[in-house]
Amino acid sequence: MEKITEDTIRQTIASTLIETFDAMMSMALEAVENDEATALDEGRMVGTIHFGGEVVGVMSFNLSAVFAQTVTCAMLGVTADEIKSNE
Repeated sequence: MEKITEDTIRQTIASTLIETFDAMMSMALEAVENDEATALDEGRMVGTIHFGGEVVGVMSFNLSAVFAQTVTCAMLGVTADEIKSNE
């Protein structure tokens, strides 16, 4: 059995997120080397992506309210004006 390294996990997560955002929202992501978390405003949302393949898992991530709205609009194919609430 091949040993799964931290680098393999990192690359798999990055490629999974890039593929998911491209397929589901037509949004291009780019992997960056930054280990520092950015501050979130109080209106944050939590998202989850389940993935399988060479590495299987579930990843939860926090989005700012502004980016969560951008993602929601892209997934639903609507404009921000068409969203009635934050729920």
